[in-house]
Amino acid sequence: HNVIIAAWGGSPSIVNPTMARAGKKKTDVIDSINLSIADLTGVWPTSYLPSIDAIELRMLMDERRYCINCATRINNRINNSLMRLGINVGIEGSVSKNDETRTKIEDMIEGKLPSYEDETIPEPPGIPEGLRSLFIDDYNEYDYYRKAAENYYDLCIQKVYSMEWETGVGNISGEEMMKLLTSAPGIGNHTAIICLTRIITPLRFPNE
Repeated sequence: HNVIIAAWGGSPSIVNPTMARAGKKKTDVIDSINLSIADLTGVWPTSYLPSIDAIELRMLMDERRYCINCATRINNRINNSLMRLGINVGIEGSVSKNDETRTKIEDMIEGKLPSYEDETIPEPPGIPEGLRSLFIDDYNEYDYYRKAAENYYDLCIQKVYSMEWETGVGNISGEEMMKLLTSAPGIGNHTAIICLTRIITPLRFPNE
């Protein structure tokens, strides 16, 4: 329906056609007539439509979340692949985020075996030469999605600050809105941006 709404403009009321069903008989003509009459008589309230700026912000946040999910999935794949080879270095920390653990794995990719101060820990069997390119590709892909997620987050921040935000007493700048939201205990920049992305326009309250 977004394409039709964008073409027609105005202040539409978006409802489910099943709400217009009259009795057992149901056709497109009957639905159209019932919905039109209901709309003309004010039965349906006007639907809220996010602005292009709001849609852009939501799409940027959605893409950031997609990149984070991809990076997490690749991290888990690397860890599972190591476990299949009998390598359990992931127990010491994330195979992607923990610098020390990742260095050990990268050494194994180069054919080196990590040394442990604790002699009771058996040496890992290492990564077969034929699989080393697999881990290299996985790490490159992981780094790509992590970097992309950071870039999209920066774009989200820029978008929030470039917009004006509606309140019950008028519009305020993105900088002022972020200051207000982050002044609440436990609310940081990330949580504030998520709230703005999904809520967009807060409820209006009558002036007292």
